[in-house]
Amino acid sequence: MIRHDQDPRFKSEVFKRFRDLLGSKQRATLGYQPQANGQQERSVQTVIRSVRAYVAEADQSDRDDHAERLMFALNTYFDATRLDTPFYLVHGRDAQTFQSERRTSSRERFNEITDMHRLVPKICSGKPSERAAFQTQKWKELPERIKTGYA
Repeated sequence: MIRHDQDPRFKSEVFKRFRDLLGSKQRATLGYQPQANGQQERSVQTVIRSVRAYVAEADQSDRDDHAERLMFALNTYFDATRLDTPFYLVHGRDAQTFQSERRTSSRERFNEITDMHRLVPKICSGKPSERAAFQTQKWKELPERIKTGYA
């Protein structure tokens, strides 16, 4: 189920085809009631609090210096609702810092990407019950991925 505000982009033909590809339904929240889309509102609050932590004054001129680190932190923060980081959900792999990129050989990365390309059609073409089983398996593997102090 995709829950969204009443933005017209969610009613477009492109989004309709995307939804059909996923085999998902959509439901719009009631207008002017942000609590109806609580999960997204919570994400917005997290971003606002994070920006406030970096920006001490309204006319602070070095905000750009902090933006890249802040976005990396937000994109690599584990989301307990989605059971992964936003970066992983978008790219299909964990984020790599410059240090960790250098430790991974290009052959290992090629193998990971090849495995991912084989796995995606299998997941998307499966019945909803098969996709649910895959997510359940992912949930069972979760304790291995959580770093100490992030749970």
